[in-house]
Amino acid sequence: MQVDLLEGLISGPLRYAGLPTPSGATVWIAADAEAIVRIAPGCNEREFLAELRRLSGLRAERSSDERLLREAARQLDEYLAGRRQRFELPVKLSGSAFQLRVWRVLTRIPYGETRSYGEVAAAAGIPGGARAVGGACRANPVAILVPCHRVVRSDGALGGYGGGLRLKQFLLDLERQVTAAPRPRPTAR
Repeated sequence: MQVDLLEGLISGPLRYAGLPTPSGATVWIAADAEAIVRIAPGCNEREFLAELRRLSGLRAERSSDERLLREAARQLDEYLAGRRQRFELPVKLSGSAFQLRVWRVLTRIPYGETRSYGEVAAAAGIPGGARAVGGACRANPVAILVPCHRVVRSDGALGGYGGGLRLKQFLLDLERQVTAAPRPRPTAR
């Protein structure tokens, strides 16, 4: 993922928009003046706004005109249509040192691949910390951009997902289909 990960507190003004997905869920996107601060699949608008208020202490204003929100919606739409594998967006993360370390590991899981919670824990320097990785994935503020959906149980089962298991399976299937699709060969001239 080519997300530009920033660390810091969410600052105002806070704007948000909703993007309907092919799976039937709405993905809610919020940004402050600098970066995307929240991506939330699988919740309703009221829940999303309550969570934004709890996380930032700020009120959010719905806006489809905000440049960063438009760009995030465009890139997410391309991703959900199978036309984008990397995001090019500034993302602001706010969390514990452990969460930040886990989220950085998640951004290195290649598109179309998965890792177990234990593998992510080892990569984050916490061998035996699979359960803690599950907690960090659950707290991931920018789902999809920081691809916690690519983390599965050691037996290959899905585990959990904030947007629901149906959406997690959809995202994994989408990425597998895109990476399995034959690439067009260049023609000789």
